[in-house]
Amino acid sequence: MSEAQARLRQAVRDVRIAVLFSTRLPLGHAQQVDGGDLARASWALPVAGAAIAGFGAAVYGLAYALGFAPLIGAALTIAATLGVTGALHEDGLADTADGFGGGATAQRKLEIMRDSRIGTFGACALVLSILLRVAAIAALAEPAAVVPALIAAHVAARAMLPAFMRMTPPARTDGLSAGAGRPTLANAVIAAFVGAG
Repeated sequence: MSEAQARLRQAVRDVRIAVLFSTRLPLGHAQQVDGGDLARASWALPVAGAAIAGFGAAVYGLAYALGFAPLIGAALTIAATLGVTGALHEDGLADTADGFGGGATAQRKLEIMRDSRIGTFGACALVLSILLRVAAIAALAEPAAVVPALIAAHVAARAMLPAFMRMTPPARTDGLSAGAGRPTLANAVIAAFVGAG
C-alpha cells in the first residue's frame, strides 16, 4: 500500500470515528475505538456536523414541501437532529447547568454532573436551548436560508471542539474527556479550517 493510500484509509477511518462518536448512525459493523482515537480523528468532527445538519435539512425540506408551518418544520428539524445525535449535546448541557447551578464547590459540581438525574437548572437550560433553536429556524422560514444556516451551525460548533479539547484539561481522570485524549495542534487547526470552509 502506498503512502497516499494509507493516508486516505486513515482519513476515512477518522471520519468514521467522528461520525460514530457524534451520532447514532449505524455504520455497518462496530469499529473498535481505542483511547486517543477520538483525539486523532478530531479534525473530522466538523464533517460529522455536516452529516447531522444534512439530516435536519432533509427533514425541514420535507416539512416545507408538505406545507407545514415554519414553526412545525423547525420543531421537526430539531427533533431530527436530537434523534441522530442521541441528544449528546443536550445531555452535556443539562449536566453542566445542573452542576454550575446547584454546586457550591468544584467537587460538588462534578458530583452533580455525574448524576444521571436531571435537575431544575438542567431542565430549564434544555427548554430554553430547544426553544431558541426552533425559533431561530422558524424565523428563517425559507429552505434557501434554513439549509445553509443548519450546516454552518453544526459544522462550526464541532470545528471548535478539538481546540477546546486541547486547551482545557479534563475535570476528572476517569471521564469521557480523559479517555478521548488531547488533539494535536495540527488537528485543532485543520478542524477550524474545515469549519470555516
